[in-house]
Amino acid sequence: MFKMNRENYLRLSKTNWSKTLAGITLLTTCYAVSAEEDDMGSISLEDLLNLEVVTASKSAEKLSDAPATIYAFSKAQIEKRGYRSLDQLLEDVPEIEIQRRAVAEYNNYYSLRGIAGNDKLVILLDGYRINSPTGSPHAIASNYSLIDAERVEVILGPASALYGADALAGIINIITRNPNAEKQTNLFVSSGSFNTTEVSVKSRYVSENLNLLFSAQMYESDEDDMPKAYPEDFAWYNEQYLVNGIVQASPFAPPEVTVDVPIEPYSTPTKSHFIHFAGSIGEVDFGFAEIMESHSSSIGMRPEFNLYIEDAIFKTRIENMFVEHNYTSKDEKHSYKTSMSHSTYELTPESVFRNTFTGYSEGYKYAKGSTTKFEEQITYTMDESNQFIGGISVENITALPKTGDLPFAFNPDVPAASQGFYYIGTDITDVNGNDLTISQAFFDISYQNYAGYFQWQKRFNESLSLTAGIRYDSNTRYGSTTNPRAGLVYKATDDLTIKFLYNSGFLAPSPYVTFQHYGAFIPTTNTGGDVTGLFGPFWHLPNPQLKPEELESKEINMTWNISDSLRLSFDYYDNSLDQQIVPVVFVDSLPGIFDGTFQGVPIGAAEIPINNATTDSNGGTVKFDHLTHWGEFQVTSFVALSFSDGDINGSEELTYMADNTAKAGIEVSDDSWAFYLNAINRGDTRQQRIVNGENLISEGYTLFNLFGQYTHNWSEGITAEYELKVTNLLDEHYYNATFAQGEGFYASPQNTRKIELGINIRF
Repeated sequence: MFKMNRENYLRLSKTNWSKTLAGITLLTTCYAVSAEEDDMGSISLEDLLNLEVVTASKSAEKLSDAPATIYAFSKAQIEKRGYRSLDQLLEDVPEIEIQRRAVAEYNNYYSLRGIAGNDKLVILLDGYRINSPTGSPHAIASNYSLIDAERVEVILGPASALYGADALAGIINIITRNPNAEKQTNLFVSSGSFNTTEVSVKSRYVSENLNLLFSAQMYESDEDDMPKAYPEDFAWYNEQYLVNGIVQASPFAPPEVTVDVPIEPYSTPTKSHFIHFAGSIGEVDFGFAEIMESHSSSIGMRPEFNLYIEDAIFKTRIENMFVEHNYTSKDEKHSYKTSMSHSTYELTPESVFRNTFTGYSEGYKYAKGSTTKFEEQITYTMDESNQFIGGISVENITALPKTGDLPFAFNPDVPAASQGFYYIGTDITDVNGNDLTISQAFFDISYQNYAGYFQWQKRFNESLSLTAGIRYDSNTRYGSTTNPRAGLVYKATDDLTIKFLYNSGFLAPSPYVTFQHYGAFIPTTNTGGDVTGLFGPFWHLPNPQLKPEELESKEINMTWNISDSLRLSFDYYDNSLDQQIVPVVFVDSLPGIFDGTFQGVPIGAAEIPINNATTDSNGGTVKFDHLTHWGEFQVTSFVALSFSDGDINGSEELTYMADNTAKAGIEVSDDSWAFYLNAINRGDTRQQRIVNGENLISEGYTLFNLFGQYTHNWSEGITAEYELKVTNLLDEHYYNATFAQGEGFYASPQNTRKIELGINIRF
């Protein structure tokens, strides 16, 4: 299943590419069929793909003019392709890879252009951040609903010159604002495999001075029964846990050292909801969003060391609210946007682990964070050739970083220090009757961020334009950063556009990364078995001295409209990520941080995050987009071939990004029918985990997904859309790379075929 030598790696990579070509052939056979019946009508591929975007420059511009590698998805594409949540859409974006069921804490693990981590991108809703405001990584899955998306813009590459902290690998902006929208209400219900249910409602009210939007989405699924679908990977679960009620004591102990635990039914439920309310009154816009997700806290972990039971969940909740005022001068040369926003993140008190590190008892977790931000942005249009954008922002951030394992649930309404929390395993006395209990350490922190940014856009002539900008951030916790950008867009001909881009970004050392700690204390005994003290075999410890990670990216991007129906695009990037934060194990000490003890107890080994790595990555994508007509049907399709290479500290190979990936899709639609078939072929993927001196490799695979929709007019003003969605169409058994070490799977088994039926009623 897993390859350890280079020869096998190369051989199987070639095999995966043969699968890719077969898949691409299947998806593009319509080209030949449609060529004889080509009736293009008035629409061209340029009309379809060259949408107006706002994220790249914080001002409206055509996608072809934007100084960024940017993919934009219209409302029609989102609906006809069956993208119900953000992760489904991102799966189709080149140079983004998702390792699903990979991490216990946040389930799916994202990589953008070789930069891995859910905390290394920023997700916006109408321009306001809706991922964790303090940078804690969390699930990006069904919780980010696209029910009310008018457009989604995905920027690849750093964007801190405009967006500041954490805009390191990319920016995703879900846009719901539409001044031309009409009144409408949508009700959607679907049900399918694994007891999956999704329900959503959207309603928009529009009048002369008032525009209101409300939406809510709920998703629940039991997920696949992995012990049945993957009996070899869950052999311990089937043959030991279910039969004898035992698990292994530790990945560091001999396999025969086991622990008796209660036998409970297999359960890995996923739940999420998305609630959004937004509106505008005259020149004032406002909005509120709540995003909740929970999943099993044993995901990606081996059943030898983790309990797959109902109460082992990891649950997060994010809330954001904003209000902004927009004013444009009568001559339309000046515009001002004044905004105030408040965001919160919470790892809820229900979150609990039941695994080897908690001694298979409840190990509760809790975290919270909030940001209040004021921003003033000014746009000055000097003339048709010159535009200036500048702004300042002030943020106040507070956080209680993720706690250690707690013996009982946290109460958010009571100060942490007064709740009597202690480290699990320390509530004992020694042979002399001394109480060894150690109180939990909590790190309540508060800090501020002050920023200013400036951007100049100059159009020299019809063929050449320049964007240049810079942003300065001063943070009271980790210092200051300066991030410049530059983009030159050259239209060599009406059909050929070339972009030369330089961007920089930084990842703030979040409270999560800086202050989280976990491990276990065990009693020490004398020869008679009496308790004499405590010892910590292994602990992950805080490091308040962390500095921001810094990324520089250079890129060339080309788009060639070969004809009204065929487009070729190409991009090549070169990234250098410095001061990367990585965990390093120390067995003696680290001056100023670790002296060989924690909480006065000797520690055998301490894992501490430090700025100790540089990642260089490069790669690119060749993408073909095609549009034609087949009778009454419009047929659009794409094929994207991506490659990636790089190293860590000049010698270690790049992880969590396949060397070669192919993505393809074909959409066929008319006024009543829509079909979308997409495919992804991912090459072999290296993990951080080392076995026998080499990175573990998760084998590549090829997947197909299908979506179908039929629209029927029930009566005047009421339509119904009947939907079929099949994920993993060919029922492949495949694996994704994991993030864990000895307690995790070598590679995480994935869901088998999933079929869902739904109906969407519009009125």
